Amino acid sequence: MPSSTSSFERPLPELQWWRILIGILLIFILFVLSIEINLERLGYHSTILDTQEKWVKERARASSLGKNALILIGFSRIQLGIDLNTLHINSGLEPIQLAIDGSSFIPVLKGLVEDPTILGTILIDYSPEAVAGATLGEFGTSKLWEKAYEKESKQTQPIFSLTKIE
Repeated sequence: MPSSTSSFERPLPELQWWRILIGILLIFILFVLSIEINLERLGYHSTILDTQEKWVKERARASSLGKNALILIGFSRIQLGIDLNTLHINSGLEPIQLAIDGSSFIPVLKGLVEDPTILGTILIDYSPEAVAGATLGEFGTSKLWEKAYEKESKQTQPIFSLTKIE
């Protein structure tokens, strides 16, 4: 007599799996869209700088704000963990987000220190790994982005300047 556990064979049902997968995908897309729409309605906006062009514009803005700038540099912790609107309201300064995810802050800090137009406050998201990596020459994209800003700022500087002689 065969055992009931050893001779158990049931054929799989014949279903149109592609319809089930498309249905699941549509439900997931609708779920993500509803979350995004709800966050937008509540007033949450993306503040992350993640392209070189946007970063260069923010870097130029840091130079133009003078003492009113509160410049944030570092890693993703300061990039994602600080609400810029709340920081602006509580400090009275204009926050400038120059943090670059996964990249050393040292080239950015060097560029800020060497720029005579930077008069604002610099807030650094420090980590020992950044300094250790920087001593080995591992800067990530921050060195490239700072060079892109320097190139852009040299192109936009006037060829000559007028000075008032008294």
